Amino acid sequence: MESLLDVYEAQWCSPVRLEVLGGARGDERGRLGRHFSVVPYRSCAEADRDRTVAMAWKLRDNGLTVPWLDVATAALALHDDMRL
Repeated sequence: MESLLDVYEAQWCSPVRLEVLGGARGDERGRLGRHFSVVPYRSCAEADRDRTVAMAWKLRDNGLTVPWLDVATAALALHDDMRL
């Protein structure tokens, strides 16, 4: 995350925040919260949900079961041409 912040390519949305903060250790939470306070927020719309579902179905049809949070993050990143 810090490398993305350094080149001004970071953005966050609710799934990313849940993933990062949900798994953060107690001593990391304050620092991560400060990072999120300065990183641009990307809201999620129904079209994002639809792209996520389509990607999850495509993965599943190809024999891959991927956690939905990872699929949602990837779908948003691909749509916005952002690095993960």
